[in-house]
Parts: sequence; C-alpha cells; structure tokens
Amino acid sequence: MRLSPSITASVLAAFAFAAAPARAQLAVPRGVVGTGGTSSSGGGYTVTGTVGEPGAGGASGGAFEARIGFWAGVGGAGALALTLDLRILLEGPYDAGTSLMRTNLVALADFPAGQPYAAPAFDGTPLDYDGVEAATAPATAVDWVLVRLRTGTGPGTVVGTRAALLLRDGRVVDVDGASPVGFPGVAPGAYYVVVGHRNHLAVMSAGAVTFPSGAGAYTFTTAEAQAYGTGAMRALTGGVFALFGGDGNGSGDVSAADRNAVWRPQNGLAGYRSGDFNLSGDVSAVDRNAFWRPNNGRASQVPPN
Repeated sequence: MRLSPSITASVLAAFAFAAAPARAQLAVPRGVVGTGGTSSSGGGYTVTGTVGEPGAGGASGGAFEARIGFWAGVGGAGALALTLDLRILLEGPYDAGTSLMRTNLVALADFPAGQPYAAPAFDGTPLDYDGVEAATAPATAVDWVLVRLRTGTGPGTVVGTRAALLLRDGRVVDVDGASPVGFPGVAPGAYYVVVGHRNHLAVMSAGAVTFPSGAGAYTFTTAEAQAYGTGAMRALTGGVFALFGGDGNGSGDVSAADRNAVWRPQNGLAGYRSGDFNLSGDVSAVDRNAFWRPNNGRASQVPPN
C-alpha cells in the first residue's frame, strides 16, 4: 500500500537518521496511512504505519522505531489528536445588528486565564471538569465553553472533554485562539458532540459526527434540527439558532434557583459572573427579564453524562 506524500517523506527522513546516536528524534508531520498499513526498515530504523494508530516510539541502543497513524508533533512518540471545527451561538451575547456576539467579558480584569469549569460551583453539575486548559484569550473571544465527545447518547459514553474558547463569530477554538479544538488520545470514529456553557443550556449534535481522517466539523447555528431533542435552541433574527440563556448554576435547566441563588445576590454587580446571562459584564434586570424569565422551565435536551 502506498503512503501519502507527507508520510513517504517521513519514512525517508527516518532512513536519514541511520547514523544518528541513540535517542535521536524524528519529526513526523501529520498524515494518513493507507488502508493496508505499511512498514519500512533501513539502517537499524523501522517506520510502521497502521490506519488511525496512535503514535508510539522511541530510541534505544541505536535503534529507532516510530509508528505512524494520524500524527501531530515532533519526536519519537506522537499523539493521536482529533480536531473539531465547531460553531455555536449563545443567545445572551448575540447582537442581531451585527450577527456577532459581544466580547465584553474578555476585557474584564477577572476574565479567567484558566478554564472556569473546575470551580467548586460546578461540582456535581453536567459542567464539572477538572482540566487545566489555559489561554491568553484574543480580543474576539466571548467566553469559555466545554466540549465533549460521546460514543452514544446515553450516560457513560464520554470519551473526550476539552475546554475551549468561543469567538464572536461562533467559532469554537483551542487555547491558541485560532485552531480547531483538539482531542488528544481519541481514536478516529463517529462521535456525538456536546457543547456546554456556564449559564446557557447545553446542546448535543443531532447525530454522530464522523472524523474519517482525524478531523471533523459541525455547525449548530443553521437549524434547530442540528441539535439533539426537541426545542433545544432559540431561533434568533437572521435565521440562526443559539443556546438558551438563564441557567446560572449550570444544572442543566432554568428554574427559580437560577434567579434566587444566582441572579438575585449578584444583581447590580459587575465582573465575570454567572448571573450575567447576556455576558455584558454586569448583572442587571435585563438578565432576569430578557433571558431568565422567558426561559424559566426549559431544560437541556442532552442526556446525562
């Protein structure tokens, strides 16, 4: 089976290291191995490839081995990293006049450099996540969101979770502020995509999204039918769809608890706060009247994690 040009170049590069000392490193560009896999050897070096196989390798006693599947990185060992080109909107910060979301929060002194879902306030909620993602958010960032991949719709099917940045045009990007969201260690396949936010109701893709070459894409904004369940998103001006706001405690539903325990004690305060449903940078009656009140009684259509 023939290799793609990028992988062929990697094989030749491996042979060029034949006279190198132990612990030599091989730079392996991202590529896809053909259906039958491949194996080539020379000068004490072996490069093998199996479809979708995570990278693994090292140098010992002057011998080098590298396995090539979907690679990203430099060195004897690589990491399988699925990437997801994802787009969503939040109803709270959406501006129909510009068809963009406001970016007031990123300018706040208390906008978190690290993902916020590890905070005790989210313990035991569907947003509970202890990842260590951190970023210097670009000026176009709206807020942090949580993205999960599931093999199925039911509980216990989560195989990957990442905190990521939502940009004003709806793109969800990795912590570098530009790249699609990566999921290291998750094998190619088909996965349901779940997106959560700290005060909007989570959504899940209507069906499994395929990652045939280690990269997938999904857009929630174009139709209500893009989200799993019934009535899972708000129709906005311009024919786009967005996550419902008002879930201040991240419980997965909008209820009196969000008004009484979150919005009410924060009313009148500025900063990065869960009661700020429109993400304006302060908590006011607008958050209650325009988002909590019309959405009270709604629940996320995403089955439990």
